[in-house]
Amino acid sequence: MTVETLHDQLYFGTVRLEGHAGEAQTGGTGFLMVAEAEGPAAPGAQRGQVPFLVTNRHVAEGASDKMLVHMIEQTGEQPPTPALGKRTGVDIRGCAEGFTPHPEEDIDVAVMPFGSFAEQLSELGRPPFFKSVDTTQMLTRQQANDLDSMEELIFIGYPNALFDQVNLTPIMRTGTTATPIMLDYNGLPAFLIDASVFPGSSGSPVFLRDRGMYRKRDGSMAVASRFYLLGIVAAMYSSQHHAELEELPAKLGLTLHDSLNLGIVYKASAIIECVDAALARDGMRRVDVPPDGEPVEQGRGER
Repeated sequence: MTVETLHDQLYFGTVRLEGHAGEAQTGGTGFLMVAEAEGPAAPGAQRGQVPFLVTNRHVAEGASDKMLVHMIEQTGEQPPTPALGKRTGVDIRGCAEGFTPHPEEDIDVAVMPFGSFAEQLSELGRPPFFKSVDTTQMLTRQQANDLDSMEELIFIGYPNALFDQVNLTPIMRTGTTATPIMLDYNGLPAFLIDASVFPGSSGSPVFLRDRGMYRKRDGSMAVASRFYLLGIVAAMYSSQHHAELEELPAKLGLTLHDSLNLGIVYKASAIIECVDAALARDGMRRVDVPPDGEPVEQGRGER
């Protein structure tokens, strides 16, 4: 496969996560992003790009013993291409301690520096093929205000641990916003999406992507493309009802859960806040522009 288009690249920005805690095993999604940072721990010098693995807090906490990060190996060709069907990856012990959760407990986002793991795989002759999102592609507050109240979106991940088991690629799905992105749903840095979200979708990156044309808020058409990372899938909403099956000698009561096809997505700003907290742990700071549009030197802006 030749990875040429932006949509091609998105298939190689997500990773399949398998968490282990005692006898329990969980599945989820993560994605890779890079932040330009400076400080004593910056790669190679005082300033450089720091790769992060991004997922949900609950996915990280579900891997208290270890987390398996499944990726696709890179070929030795130039330019490199994905060796489809050839797995590489890392088994991270004590995984939960390596993640930095969002400073606010009710925000379901966590990040982990990933550069050392990628380097280890390269040294072992099993380099991963991946495409990272960088922080400049994350939706800013001004960009959010320019969006319509309903926008089409795509998200990529491993719903119900489903993926192409031959090629090892994830599943790309579509949906729309269900609440305006410019608003904070229930007072959180979040919005809802109208999409089929399932267990395993947790941690999926959510993108807005146009192909050459889009409609502005005033109804006019723009001949241009937009590409933003909007946020990260965290949970799904479902309805619950009780049913009874007539059986002899007694009735059997069941509680059924039906998906509402609604998912909650934490905004790009929440991811950025998490990255900033992780960098601060290592005495570093980000030097690019965060999603709120404020310079880093002015600190965290209001959501």
